[in-house]
Amino acid sequence: RICAAISDAFYGGALRTPAAVAAARPLDAPLHFVDFRHAETRDGASLSNAFEATAVVAVVKALRDHGGHDPRCVAVLCFYNAQRALVEAKLRDAAVCGVLVASVD
Repeated sequence: RICAAISDAFYGGALRTPAAVAAARPLDAPLHFVDFRHAETRDGASLSNAFEATAVVAVVKALRDHGGHDPRCVAVLCFYNAQRALVEAKLRDAAVCGVLVASVD
């Protein structure tokens, strides 16, 4: 589902997940995309967005505090390594532990 959503949104449906990978890693959890229209900061070849990172922390805290979700069951996928590092730092500063933060960069 993650690949299909990104493929449809950004690549006209051209990306495909191999059947063996999809079967080995079924996704039965909710999938949410949040789009932020705020300025990004260039960090070498990578980008980060402080507003987006702050919003991610707020969403994760809401899932934990009001939705009953264990942060170890939450994953955040960033498009850039600089954003991944910023989200990890902000989660750490907010004492939110266990969230998987990954990057496609």
